[in-house]
Amino acid sequence: MNIKTTFKLVSISAMIAMLTACNGETGTTQTDVAAASATYSDEHHVVLTGEDNFRDLGGYVGADNKRVASGKLFRSGELSALTDEDRQKLEALGLVRIFDLRRPSEAASNPDAISQEIEYTNFSLINELPSDLTDTDEDEKEDLTDPKVLAKYAQIAIDFNYDLSSWIYPSYEPSEHMISQWRAIFDLLEDSDTPALWHCTAGQDRTGMTAALILYSLGVSMDDIFSDYLMSNEYTYADKYAQSESILPYLPELDVDAYTESMLVKRGYLEHFFTDIETKYGSIDEFLSNELDVDIDAMREHYLVGEGLPSSVVYTDEHHIELIGEDNFRDLGGYVGADNKRVLEGKLFRSGELSGLTEGDKQILTDLGIEQLVDLRTKGEMLDKPDNIPDTIDVYHLPLVPEAENDNSSAVQVNLVDQWVNNLRDPNFDNEAEMISAYNYIDEQRIANWTEIFDLLESNKTTLWHCTGGQDRVGMTTALVLSSLGVSRDVIIKDYLATNEYLAEYGEQMARYMATMYNDETLYQTILDNMGARETYINAFFDVVESEYGDMDTFLQVLGVDIELMQQNYLIK
Repeated sequence: MNIKTTFKLVSISAMIAMLTACNGETGTTQTDVAAASATYSDEHHVVLTGEDNFRDLGGYVGADNKRVASGKLFRSGELSALTDEDRQKLEALGLVRIFDLRRPSEAASNPDAISQEIEYTNFSLINELPSDLTDTDEDEKEDLTDPKVLAKYAQIAIDFNYDLSSWIYPSYEPSEHMISQWRAIFDLLEDSDTPALWHCTAGQDRTGMTAALILYSLGVSMDDIFSDYLMSNEYTYADKYAQSESILPYLPELDVDAYTESMLVKRGYLEHFFTDIETKYGSIDEFLSNELDVDIDAMREHYLVGEGLPSSVVYTDEHHIELIGEDNFRDLGGYVGADNKRVLEGKLFRSGELSGLTEGDKQILTDLGIEQLVDLRTKGEMLDKPDNIPDTIDVYHLPLVPEAENDNSSAVQVNLVDQWVNNLRDPNFDNEAEMISAYNYIDEQRIANWTEIFDLLESNKTTLWHCTGGQDRVGMTTALVLSSLGVSRDVIIKDYLATNEYLAEYGEQMARYMATMYNDETLYQTILDNMGARETYINAFFDVVESEYGDMDTFLQVLGVDIELMQQNYLIK
């Protein structure tokens, strides 16, 4: 049987390399690993008790591949329910200015519970409604937290068959009043780089449009702007669903799921916003320049940091770098580490094998300034798929699994693939359990090679590490590196699982090829179901660290890691 194809057998050969080295038992502890601040739950979200949609725009990739500065620009929903602890967090973030985008009546009904030392300005993006200007007694005003009152508005959604787009779209069309307010906001942002926050009620529509304009002025990609906009759904869904359920007794015909969905922001809303700008003003750039009088240079001088990278380096999001010959190449820069400092951009990279790099890809590695590469594969894997990289990069071979006898033999590789496929056909075979056992052990080889990897990192050189698929061995190594930098366990898991996104298309191609090669259509879905990263895998690694060493900090000490030096080298000063 000939398994040589134009595909790289990435996930399968990587999985086999892991499975042939399995041993150890799964632990159970799943507590946080790194000594990171609990303020950030991910790259942007700041955890507050009184507001779920509070975010730092720091970390996005902007003009010249510089990053938006952390701790400078924040977006949120209303802040009326902040606790004393929340206010202490805002003080710790150094927040100086708040731009309230709500109508004055909204602000008066639910005033921000903020320190008097914070400079507060109301920049209402919507003119007051006549009903808000009446002399209605306070007792007669509608309580928008009362489910009985909210049921009247839910009825509108029912009348629109839960599609509110035609009702929402006009609010995403900039008016002269909105333009005047945005112009004033940009004037303040250009005048000083002191930390600023803008918010409306939910932190999604008025706040979303404002954030989109600010990010655009900083050169952030449209993909990231839309991603930031839609992120509100993740942080507000639970509250919206609870609100929908509370209405049900007063509106039994309400479809809770449909109504909750109707209250979420849609990509089409922001698309309508940009389309309306382009239709009326020619382009977003012209709108910023001519209508809002934005000083782009001043904005970027204030709110972008880092030395930047050449234009040849294309980020498809905050971490993923586009290469023709490798789909899972990522920059760890931008994650929030110890003391809420971010991991430096352009210093630490993770990837799959690099045998398929083009000359253009190799130039990108040169432009990134990569000085040293750690290859975590076996010798057989390296011989089968040798890296095609610039000669200027120092290469260190530090495998995390034992060398199999004659593992560079094509016949051995074929037999291993055959064995794995036969196992998948066995209804009693548990691939997940096998993979967990491959993560759930630490032997002398791993300790020795991780120790050497950290010795290399402590030299403060720009470093890339990779295995075959960039998933398992790279995932564990990355977990250790990020832990040493104080990145939270939740974020480490998110980084680990991102492999599934970047290798999704490849996985489908591979599953289709394998099904054809073995003339078994049922293999297609079976292979898809058993490829990729799973949270249980990386948790098994955390479990064995904690069961055998107590916690991650202790294990890093075993590896001889100089935490202070690592953070000095790789966190933004």
